[in-house]
Amino acid sequence: MSRIFRHKSLAFILAAVLLFTAVYFHLFYGIIEITMYQAICSELDSKSAFVFYQHRLPLMCTAFLCGASLSLSGLYLQHIFRNILAGPSVLGVSSGALLFVALSYSTFIGGSVLAVSIAGILGALMVLSLLLFLAPFVKNTELLIVGVLFSFIASACVDFIAFSTSAQTLQKISFWGFSSFERATFSQLLVLGFALLVCLLGGCVLAPQLDRYALGDLMAKSIGVNIRMLSVLSVLMAGVLVALSTAYCGPVAFIGLVVPVIIRMVVRQAGFLKLSFYTVLAGGLMGLYAGVFQKIIFENQILPLNTITSLFGVPLVLYVLLQKKTYASL
Repeated sequence: MSRIFRHKSLAFILAAVLLFTAVYFHLFYGIIEITMYQAICSELDSKSAFVFYQHRLPLMCTAFLCGASLSLSGLYLQHIFRNILAGPSVLGVSSGALLFVALSYSTFIGGSVLAVSIAGILGALMVLSLLLFLAPFVKNTELLIVGVLFSFIASACVDFIAFSTSAQTLQKISFWGFSSFERATFSQLLVLGFALLVCLLGGCVLAPQLDRYALGDLMAKSIGVNIRMLSVLSVLMAGVLVALSTAYCGPVAFIGLVVPVIIRMVVRQAGFLKLSFYTVLAGGLMGLYAGVFQKIIFENQILPLNTITSLFGVPLVLYVLLQKKTYASL
């Protein structure tokens, strides 16, 4: 008992240190020098206050919310499709949202917050609905291939839209395709934060059903689980989270795939309720560090976000593939 308590205490201390470090770099590292004392005591001049409240603080909140949302959506998808590689980017969900957002920018619908949000949700849900329809007829590995094919089709359609649209719209689509935490507004943060809270609470309500679903279809049906309704609700919540994150920050790769796998590796034999909270916290932390590395690797230059997530995500995915037998029971 004391060993378990000691391990939990060390994990809590490590998480607190990592969180504090990430917050510090987001808020107090940059060309304009701002100290923690100035921020706490409200001794910022007008220029520093603008940078702190209008740039650094929203960027930090966006990084945490986007990372947490993508990770929770990945947990839902991996649980429903029973495949640890069923992430939003692998299944083509992010590409579907990207396609519909590009359509929104290039048509009369426009690029308002509401239009982009609805377009992203519709695109993500379209891909997820097709995958959910095909799931009973194909194997898990084949479903991943179908998701990759959806990604290629969506990317081709986006390229066609970009080729046939005006230069101004092309610039918007291209800029948006380079994912970044810097472009989200406060209103978008409120929408994303509210969606994350609702989907997390939804996971709390559905957690007993999701734990029974993990036992297999036959066992789940025998104990009264409505598999179709559970799948639809889980996919709906995952789709909303992916769509809003993609609409506001662009197609961020690997976070939604890697974080749930890491949590399952660390927290073994845990129920969905505990997994969901740990996944949200770890995803938010990974989003924060992705934002930190994005701006500190090269001085006065910001790398594309997917460059950072790919550098960390690809080795982890390869490790999971090599250790697939070890995680087959997760």
